[in-house]
Amino acid sequence: MIINSSFRSVSPLRRRLQPEAMKSFIRIFLTKNTLKREERILNLCSNNPKIIAERLPEWMKISKLRPVKKHNMLRQTIAGALYNPRQKPASRLLIIATRYDRLADYRCSVDIHKQWGGDLLIFNDKMIGHAIHVDAPYALANAI
Repeated sequence: MIINSSFRSVSPLRRRLQPEAMKSFIRIFLTKNTLKREERILNLCSNNPKIIAERLPEWMKISKLRPVKKHNMLRQTIAGALYNPRQKPASRLLIIATRYDRLADYRCSVDIHKQWGGDLLIFNDKMIGHAIHVDAPYALANAI
């Protein structure tokens, strides 16, 4: 299963990390206030203001218990940008995306589907963002 993903060899950078998301990443990286940083991360990944308000206190608790160091944040971002699978998985493939993902363009998942085949499911709800598991956990579980 692949969810809201992109590969360097399949989609251009401007789709894999949308221009507004690039700006958000920089703002997130430069934010020192933990509450503001977690709020910005949620705003980038979720399209549902109600979910963001509900999840923010929980994310703050996690951030205090297990803070992410800036160098690890940077390393993970670079690793994601450079990731390129060596081969198609041998198992049956389910590719899931959301049309209103503000981080990675859903067409990256369409591109993977064109190259690798499998089943493709695109959520078309404007309230479902990059973090489908946060915005629509039951819909995601039913799809799987």
